[in-house]
Parts: sequence; structure tokens; C-alpha cells
Amino acid sequence: MYFAYSAKLMSQMAGAIGREADAAEYDRLFDAMHYWAPADGPLEVGFLLSRGKEFLAVEVKHGEAVHPQHLRGLRAIAPLKGLRRRILVCLGPRRLRLEDGIEVLPVEAFLELLRDGKL
Repeated sequence: MYFAYSAKLMSQMAGAIGREADAAEYDRLFDAMHYWAPADGPLEVGFLLSRGKEFLAVEVKHGEAVHPQHLRGLRAIAPLKGLRRRILVCLGPRRLRLEDGIEVLPVEAFLELLRDGKL
């Protein structure tokens, strides 16, 4: 799940061997990956991906069921300026969009969106 870091490495490798178009494709995905946790509580979001001034918050859970505690960090980060999407990735079989806009995606669906540049 270190996709932003891996994409940056792939861009550098593609550039080093003269594949500039591939390097540009990897560069456009995400600028950086961060971990988010507020100073005043035990909440966290495992991956905060940035692209310019926009952010994508991603929490990954090993399991099929979605429990309220899995969503606490994604709910807490909602006021972040520039936040475009909040996604919980899990082993569940289907996509969901919760009332507060959080998307629940199976791993395969998340990887498909990532591959297709739709995140």
C-alpha cells in the first residue's frame, strides 16, 4: 500500500531509462503519502495521499465486515481543507457509499480505480 512512494520510484526508473512518457504517467498519480492523526485523540487515517492541494484519505482494514470503529478516523478527517474522498478498503464483497460520503471498497475495486487513474 505504499503506492505513492512506489509510483515515485517507478517514475524515476522510467526516466532513467529514457521512457519519459511512462515517467510522466507515474508522476501524475500522487505527489506524496502521509499518515494522519489529530493531536488531541487516538484517531488515525493510515494513508493520506496528496496531489497538489487535494487529498485522498484511505483506511485499510483486514476483514469483510465494516464496524463503526473502522470509520472513526475517516469521519474525523472530514473537515480537512482539500479533502476530495474518504475510502475504507476492506475484504468485503461489495462497494458501499455511506450517508456521510465515505466509500467502502473491496480491495479489487480500489486497485482497479488506482490502476485506471480514477482516484
